[in-house]
Amino acid sequence: MNRIFVILVVILSLGSTCLARSLICNACISGIETYKSYLRSGSVVEAEKRKYYERCIKSGSSRLFCAGRRDNVVPYEYKAQISKYNSDEMCWSYGLCTDVKYVKDPHKSYAAKVLAHSPPYTTYEGLAPNRSKPIKFLVVTDIHMDFDYREGKKVTCGESICCRTTSGNGGPGDEHSGLYGHIGKCDLPVITTQSFIDHATKFTDLSFVLYLGDNPAHDMWEQKPEVHLKGLKKFTEMLKVLKVPVYSVLGNHEGYPCDQFDATGANQHQWVIEGALDAWRDWFTPQMKETFRRNGCYSVVVPGTTLKLIALTPFTMMSSNRYLWGNQTDPLGVLKWFEEELHDGEEKGQSVIIFSHLPPNHPPFNPYWSERYLVLVERYTNIIRGLLYGHVHQDYFTILRGRNHQPINIAYTCPSLTTYTYNNPAYRVFEIDGNTYKFLDYVQYSMNIEQSNRERRPLWKQSYRFTEYYNVPSLSVRSHLLLRNEISNNATIREKAFFVKRQEGPRGKDIFNNKEKTRKALCDYDASTLMDAARCMKKEPHLKTVCFTYGFRKLQVCREWKHRILL
Repeated sequence: MNRIFVILVVILSLGSTCLARSLICNACISGIETYKSYLRSGSVVEAEKRKYYERCIKSGSSRLFCAGRRDNVVPYEYKAQISKYNSDEMCWSYGLCTDVKYVKDPHKSYAAKVLAHSPPYTTYEGLAPNRSKPIKFLVVTDIHMDFDYREGKKVTCGESICCRTTSGNGGPGDEHSGLYGHIGKCDLPVITTQSFIDHATKFTDLSFVLYLGDNPAHDMWEQKPEVHLKGLKKFTEMLKVLKVPVYSVLGNHEGYPCDQFDATGANQHQWVIEGALDAWRDWFTPQMKETFRRNGCYSVVVPGTTLKLIALTPFTMMSSNRYLWGNQTDPLGVLKWFEEELHDGEEKGQSVIIFSHLPPNHPPFNPYWSERYLVLVERYTNIIRGLLYGHVHQDYFTILRGRNHQPINIAYTCPSLTTYTYNNPAYRVFEIDGNTYKFLDYVQYSMNIEQSNRERRPLWKQSYRFTEYYNVPSLSVRSHLLLRNEISNNATIREKAFFVKRQEGPRGKDIFNNKEKTRKALCDYDASTLMDAARCMKKEPHLKTVCFTYGFRKLQVCREWKHRILL
């Protein structure tokens, strides 16, 4: 079939001088759409499933894993990736069509247009604080609640996730899962999730809660949409005990299969949108619901304040989402909507907190998207008070830099509640100024899993207060810059930072004692986008240009750096 497709394109190309261009264009589009229909046929899908299973078994994976992915995941991923055959763009790239439905602006011209009317950069650090009226809010992310977690099961089972019914009981010499969890390749039992809720109820002065996504466990080979919604609704019901508004975003695991979400407008994943809206209905206005149905995002002004919260979906940002392989520019118009929301906030004199699941300096964030996203953050940094992310199951901050390499803001990657992998469960409470909405401090809380299992009771404690732990006056950009320098140059501070970076688990010491892992960890503090991360990991601290190429047109987006990374 591939040969037939190639012959069709060649014939059309050769005949372009004889036929009207509109007829050639239409014929090309029809040919590609016919080819896509063939690829979606049952016989082709079954053949793909068989080929996947054979490759999977040869790779050493278990039959349980391979069969589960073959039946529950591969058909969806395969059909999703067919979207890469974007007939409009392909026919344009072959010179057979002169018009397309969307146009990729070169990144430099996009940045120049957005930043053309930027106001002078004025850090909000100089705004008069009003510490007598701080606002507190709780941030929790990456629950990965496992309804099949069982105490007494093998923690090393040959699968990507253990401590479950199918993991086996093991022998006398095997390590077994505890009552409250296991620090390793195991997700969070329901009882530990409930203990987090019980601990969080002690905060009677919270204004709101931000949940940054990822409810399902890591058993990606056997998941179903109904299981995803079960976890989403279960955890939302738990959070209602806190009796404050809960503003949530979807994580990449909320898609089915994991990372996959139809952002082409065909509404194939409307089940997760409607399921989330049903779970979050107590806190969503009609306008928030309308926006969320359109693009998975929303904004809300915290009642009684001029603080706007902007929630961004991860699905239009991910290069791993195969539905985007035909258009990785701005599907569903999320970037355009984001810019409009920021402009509206600037016009109304509002302050903004941005929260999403996926940090733009970490895979699978789309590098094209992350560069444009950073341009918008730079343009409106005067009103942005902070950026909050999850996904990584680690705790660190990132110093964001603009096009002229000036530090412009701070992004926080927040710790996971799940123990997957090798973490203690953690969450945090931020304190912001009630007048300027400037970030003042945060306190992190964690649960010692091993000790809790031994004593058979949940042992939550204050892990650290940022300003005290690092001996800095505030959460200002300047404080983070000084701290970042200390992490590089002071081994004691670096060891402390890596200890909490891996949520007080064993991996923190592993990072500290390994030169390459230390380099990667330090890059997390510096890399504003995936391009920054790529350049940092190339071990090239001097001027360097990194480019990514997109689509059939081979358009490139490049970035240069002049500031030296502290390694």
